[in-house]
Amino acid sequence: MGHGRHRSFHPLFTESMKEVYSEKRYGIALLSENHMETLDVLFQTHMNNKELFDTLLQLRDDDSYSYQHSFDVFVLGTLYGMYIGMEDLEVFSESCLYHDLGKIDVDTSILKKPGKLTSDEFKAIQEHTIFGEKRIKEQVGTCMASRLARSHHERLNGSGYPDGIHVHPYEQRHTAIIAILDVYSALTLKRTYRQPLPSFEALEELAGNPTLYDEGLVKGFMEMLHIYPVQSIVGLSNGEEGKVMYIKENAPFLPLIESNGETFELPVNRSLFIASYQGRAGRKKYVNSDKDRFIEALIEGDRGRAEFELDRLADNKRVEEVYIDLIGGALREIGDLWETGRISVAEEHVASVAASEILHTKQKTYVRNGSSKEGVILTTTLGDEKHLMPLQLFGEVLRANGWDVVNVSYPLPYEILADYVEKMNISYIGISCTMKENIPVIEEAVAYIKEKVPNVSVIAGGAGVAGTHISSADATTQTAREGLDVLSSWVRNR
Repeated sequence: MGHGRHRSFHPLFTESMKEVYSEKRYGIALLSENHMETLDVLFQTHMNNKELFDTLLQLRDDDSYSYQHSFDVFVLGTLYGMYIGMEDLEVFSESCLYHDLGKIDVDTSILKKPGKLTSDEFKAIQEHTIFGEKRIKEQVGTCMASRLARSHHERLNGSGYPDGIHVHPYEQRHTAIIAILDVYSALTLKRTYRQPLPSFEALEELAGNPTLYDEGLVKGFMEMLHIYPVQSIVGLSNGEEGKVMYIKENAPFLPLIESNGETFELPVNRSLFIASYQGRAGRKKYVNSDKDRFIEALIEGDRGRAEFELDRLADNKRVEEVYIDLIGGALREIGDLWETGRISVAEEHVASVAASEILHTKQKTYVRNGSSKEGVILTTTLGDEKHLMPLQLFGEVLRANGWDVVNVSYPLPYEILADYVEKMNISYIGISCTMKENIPVIEEAVAYIKEKVPNVSVIAGGAGVAGTHISSADATTQTAREGLDVLSSWVRNR
């Protein structure tokens, strides 16, 4: 085939890649330029069948999602075929691209329906497998392409459609593979009626259903992407065993790992990486109530489920109650679980990270744009403070109540802190203390700051000052709610 023919399809390939590609979904599977070139060449090769090509473009015009999904399965299938050394890669790649071609014969109003389908509508959707097989046979596609168009919704246990066959992962390997790719793509691409599922949650769905999807093939797929569900037991490149504790959605291939009692993020330079997937850790149960479900989700680093449970608990509650009672209360209980040995230090750390990210998300909802400002307050810690979540919680309570908050989460030398407060004309300082051993440092630092900046008002609070008084501070409180009340009274009396 001529190079000119290839170039004529290159813009379509590039446009389609932009629509589906994201490291959040593909992990490290497409970092090689050679892989991108192979995909480009294969895509253009498949486009040389004019009948199938015209039908695919008609599908794109009728239902852009179905085209994006087909192209996405083609990319995933080609990459996976290369990863496992598939001998008939070109034929399988074509089969992936055309697997949903039968949707061209399904009523567009059903394909694009934003809500749930009726039983009759679902039956109509299922017929796309039969329509696809018929079209590909008529338009001179390969035998594999027509076969997979019909069978890509079949499952290992016979619960799929249209024929309800029991897929054997060795005898019907291509069917078992495309079933995994099809589901992963469908779950992780955005639809008009729902947001995409994070890649690691989609992989959890696949790995958690071994009666539907072959475990070995799912394992290989995860290892190609280098994305694994939370609570996965993995082999590291240094020969050690680890557990995936938490995953940041924007970089799911660099998770937080617990190994040999230490917790760390995998490095960007891949000097240490996950070499193999070994299975899932058993879930610990703490669930007796709705709040317990929220706590369990935080401990497992399942941010989506934690937000869902928090929203249920937050119904009819004020912002302060959500921050202080629900999130703060959950973190205190998680601290107790760690103190009593029921969870590891890594799980406690994961819960704090998940809670911190939820706080950041809620800020966009709870803080009104243009709300009246009570004043500017600098919040910080002093001494060897190991627990930063109370500081963040207090800051979010203040923001929701109209304060401009300058948060310094790491302890600065108090000489630098005093200079900053003076130069920025800050009127209030809030100091978080969860450890009593930091009280002498706070006393000395506040005395210095007050001498340097006499007009500044300082409040110290937290579990570490319970039952004590910081003599150099203007007020000492134990809870964020008390601290808010004190600051509000200062503003009124100024």
